Amino acid sequence: MIHSSKNINGTRFMRTAAFIMILILLFSWAGCRTQSAIVEETSLAKNEFQKKCQSCHKLPKPASKTDSEWVVLVLRYGKKAKLTDDQVKRITVYLTENN
Repeated sequence: MIHSSKNINGTRFMRTAAFIMILILLFSWAGCRTQSAIVEETSLAKNEFQKKCQSCHKLPKPASKTDSEWVVLVLRYGKKAKLTDDQVKRITVYLTENN
């Protein structure tokens, strides 16, 4: 089956756009959580980031990328790292909140 690059790029765009919308919803939801829940989730996300990402390479600092760069990178490498959807969300939120 032959795919045109336009269709593939369109699919990537739609996935990225959908993920960005999810992040926007997560950020708005974050304002409703208690401080202890935020600290607990941030700690979990940081541990997941360190455990999953460090297994392949040196960990970059969250400040080394923009929000959109982190979204793209976590989406791209999340499958290779066998991250669950929840882990992708937590790690992306952790990185974008700490950059």
